[in-house]
Amino acid sequence: NYHENWNELMLVVEKIESLGYSFGITLDIASIRKNNSNIFLEKGETKLMATYKAVIQLIKWHNAN
Repeated sequence: NYHENWNELMLVVEKIESLGYSFGITLDIASIRKNNSNIFLEKGETKLMATYKAVIQLIKWHNAN
């Protein structure tokens, strides 16, 4: 339900932020940054979808490393 529910997705965002990352969401673009550098930048049809896509990319990257 993460791609449909802000409340569920924000729990994941808060967990990621607790690991030292920060999020930015503007219009239909979400960014995840660490140390003031963009790591992931995703565009979606909505803010929710952009945020979801950025979270998925970070999780994939994290699991691969």
